[in-house]
Amino acid sequence: MVMGVVSPILIVVIIGGLGVCLSVGLLVYFLFFHRKREEASSFQFEPLDLHALPQQGPPKTNYQLEFYNVPVRVAVLVLAPSGKNRPLPNDEADLRKMVDHLLPGLVNVLDLHQPKLVYWPAQLSTRGFTEIFKQYASLPGNLGQGTPWCTIAGRFEAVGTPYLAGFVLRSEEENGLSHFPIERSLQWLDVLRIKTKDL
Repeated sequence: MVMGVVSPILIVVIIGGLGVCLSVGLLVYFLFFHRKREEASSFQFEPLDLHALPQQGPPKTNYQLEFYNVPVRVAVLVLAPSGKNRPLPNDEADLRKMVDHLLPGLVNVLDLHQPKLVYWPAQLSTRGFTEIFKQYASLPGNLGQGTPWCTIAGRFEAVGTPYLAGFVLRSEEENGLSHFPIERSLQWLDVLRIKTKDL
């Protein structure tokens, strides 16, 4: 080969190498990234029918759940694993322990309120879960503001394992609450409170 002149064979080899790299790249995309996006978008749900839920505020019991100091009833609780290969506990006792890590004493409130329990498949991100849950809840008006309905959703941890929870809540009267996304696990303790009182 003369210096400065590129051999036709070398050009063919270079073009062939680029073609192989492009083919491998496309294969990786369709086998991994494209499949991952399809899995994430394959979850389907029916929007919640609020009219089919109890239309009353919280029952008068010795356990009172408050959302930013407003007494509320848990009408719906959605639970889901966070990330792949992390299923929800199968045993009811373990499931109750898991929920109580979100807010100590919450299982006592759920026993009294008897909410609709919904179990979703694993969700890949907290933000994605809260957005889907917001659509699922279908709160009236401006995300429930000025009505008795409100929602709260986000991630919590139970013994180091992350899970996701979404609450549809109802107060006795109209209020200024709306949809509230939880950004950190300990934030649940800031916005939800359980008060005990003698009847």
